[in-house]
Amino acid sequence: CDDMGWFFCSFYDLMNAHQQRQPFTLKDSKGKTFGEIFVDECKITHYPTFVDFLRGGLQINLAVSIDFTGSNGHPSDSRSLHFMDPAQPNQYVRAIMSVGDVLMAYDTDKMIPAFGFGATDPAIGPQPTHFFHLNRQPNPYVQGIQGLLDSYGEALRHFQLAGPTNFAATIQGVRQLAESSPNTYTILLIITDGEITDMQ
Repeated sequence: CDDMGWFFCSFYDLMNAHQQRQPFTLKDSKGKTFGEIFVDECKITHYPTFVDFLRGGLQINLAVSIDFTGSNGHPSDSRSLHFMDPAQPNQYVRAIMSVGDVLMAYDTDKMIPAFGFGATDPAIGPQPTHFFHLNRQPNPYVQGIQGLLDSYGEALRHFQLAGPTNFAATIQGVRQLAESSPNTYTILLIITDGEITDMQ
């Protein structure tokens, strides 16, 4: 469609024109007066930010799922991403601490649902499981970052690394958990080393 004309103004001018019912002069492409524009409505719409939701009482819940697939390397191997070096934390521990420490500041109860995937449980059989409670308890929640790290260390001693790297069961399980707490914003942290094999 053809341009009818133009005018320049600031937001303050728009507000003022609306309040005082003062028109703007519309000019054509040659700069000649073409007509007038009246502002029927002018308002500021505030869209709440994530911080606004937090101030309004929204709770954050951090959920963590850790990759126990064989591609990480056996935990006893110093080259493994799961190797527990007394001198320094492994990459999984560093990831948990760097992200977890930030999010825990906004998590009021400090309880973390912790999971793993891609391992076999010797107590059950050779079939890999793609979603298990890290603490091996009916309730997957652990107390804070330290509770998560403790459960992670115990899980490394109990479970056997397997595969493949499937995320679907973890995402579905945490989704169900999140849906049961409608006033909570759940953040799922999946820590993995390899290519996802069930990406859709």
